[in-house]
Amino acid sequence: MNILILNGARDPRPGYNPLYRGTYRAHPSHHDQLPDGHEVNQLFFWFLEEGGELGVVRNVAKALRFAELWNARLKEKRQRFEVVEITDENTHCESNGTFIGYDLSAG
Repeated sequence: MNILILNGARDPRPGYNPLYRGTYRAHPSHHDQLPDGHEVNQLFFWFLEEGGELGVVRNVAKALRFAELWNARLKEKRQRFEVVEITDENTHCESNGTFIGYDLSAG
């Protein structure tokens, strides 16, 4: 299963839909106010190692935990991280989650 961990819109310019939930959104980052040994930063290092440049990971439990830890520290509700399964056009989803729509992403 291919998974992305994403939050709010990447492009805050006028004319862009603030309700956009496609794949062109921000990935989680290092939490600079916490030490590298903290669980959220350990999961960030895992994310970098497994996700690489595209940020695609495959461990659902770790992805959900990483999103949960980041979301607990975020003040704005609309900037919450979501764990999103991504598929190719002829591939069925494995997660049985809620369908949020189509996004024609490059790559």
